[in-house]
Amino acid sequence: MKNITPKESLSYQIYRLTAEYLHSLKKKDLKDFVMTSDSLKKAEEFFQAIDNIDSQVSVLLPDDTTGILAAAFADKIAESCSNIKIKMTFYVENKKHIPLLEQNLQFIKDRFKKSNNTIDSVIETKNFIKTQTHLLNEEPLFRGIENQRNFDLILSNPPVYKICKLTSDLKSINNTVSGQANIFTFYLVFASQLLTEKGQLIILTPEKFLSSRYFTNFRKWLLNHIKPVAIHLFQNDSILEDVILTFKKSPAELTTVKINLYEAQHPIKSFSTPVKSLIPARDANKVIPLPLDELEIEILHYVRSWKKRFSYIGLKAASGRIILAEVKSLLKVLKKEDEKARKPLLWPDHLQNFSITHPIENFKAPQTIRFAVEAEKRFIKNQRYIMVKRMMTANHRRKIYAGYYAPALFESNLIALEKRLIYIWKIEGKLSLEESLGIMAILNSSLINHYLRIVNGTRPISAADLRILPIPDYEKIIEIGAAINHLKELNYSHIDQIVHEKFKIPANIQHYLEKENEKYG
Repeated sequence: MKNITPKESLSYQIYRLTAEYLHSLKKKDLKDFVMTSDSLKKAEEFFQAIDNIDSQVSVLLPDDTTGILAAAFADKIAESCSNIKIKMTFYVENKKHIPLLEQNLQFIKDRFKKSNNTIDSVIETKNFIKTQTHLLNEEPLFRGIENQRNFDLILSNPPVYKICKLTSDLKSINNTVSGQANIFTFYLVFASQLLTEKGQLIILTPEKFLSSRYFTNFRKWLLNHIKPVAIHLFQNDSILEDVILTFKKSPAELTTVKINLYEAQHPIKSFSTPVKSLIPARDANKVIPLPLDELEIEILHYVRSWKKRFSYIGLKAASGRIILAEVKSLLKVLKKEDEKARKPLLWPDHLQNFSITHPIENFKAPQTIRFAVEAEKRFIKNQRYIMVKRMMTANHRRKIYAGYYAPALFESNLIALEKRLIYIWKIEGKLSLEESLGIMAILNSSLINHYLRIVNGTRPISAADLRILPIPDYEKIIEIGAAINHLKELNYSHIDQIVHEKFKIPANIQHYLEKENEKYG
């Protein structure tokens, strides 16, 4: 490995020092360390997100066990500031990590002196979560401790995993902020409580935090305590890769969110939008969308102007109930079994040309399943449905693909769907042809697919996402369904033409969607 030169960024130098340190360890000791290959990229992204540093700043890095985020922060300071005094606090539970962090911090301090800035550091050899449970306790004694531990800036790339067992303190906190316990939520709960009155919290977040139902309660809690001031979107070849959020604590006066778009860590676009425009007060799910420009804000507004949801017009969406690992015995064809007595099993692959094709030649998975009384709940009635599969295209622009299912396809009274196939049905009565075709067309439209890209990013769409999707008035659905029914052939262009005409979608949005379709196919 070549020697480090002064011209290289501190982040890169710390990355290489860490790699050299780990290379020197014995194999049995490496299990205590985790260093991902993209840690340097993430550090460079944090470098872009850091802004507005005062002359004295107290920084908390609760999960930075190698010091690479500290190096990114030092890089940012050295680039534009001098005579800055910084105090950094780290939490490192595994004592085997301490020598590496101390080595890297000393290197940062030595290099940092050249820009007339100084760094002091404190390494707490404790578990960050376990040492902060007092922060939501109402006892005055603990409030005094909280006030002594405030930070001007918190940088974190929190871990994300479910917690099976909770202490009594964590249970009480979890009941307040979340439905399901996740280490990620505890990191953010405590970080938000440790901020000074005008402190900043900068986190690299998983996309599911921004929109999934799993985190809905927590988003509501968090947005009541701290306010988003910036969203930093990092993409490569137009593929969204990482999202970094900046929150501030006090700001009643903060009414806008700045959105910065980067291509391979280089800024390419920046614009601002009102907080209430991005996250409306009436949005019960408090989804944090990811618009890439002002026109995508207009798309958000347009679709959100539809006040209805599936439940409002008596519809429901759910995922298929066949999970392969749980029904292996039902998939096997038994000796002397009548193949005609088996029930059709549909996979996402069967959804083709806006309808169902079954069976598929040379399809390797089973296309029928044996009915069993004990597994009756895994089957659904053979009636009219809209079926939806989640699209996993490289450019992530088309999020879902919907098709019309006609019960005449099978003689069977029951059918089964693999779990990745979503189906929509009428709770009372049955879907009409116009209802089915209208909803299918709306879901396949460029407008809705682009809206889902904005509110879900690259996260796969679930049945829960469809249940909260805004939909237009029932009369418009019927109009579109009737128009679709009169077509001799159906493609995306025909669908968009009808949807745009019936909704009188503004010309600038139509033009934008057409350009996106040409760009991504």
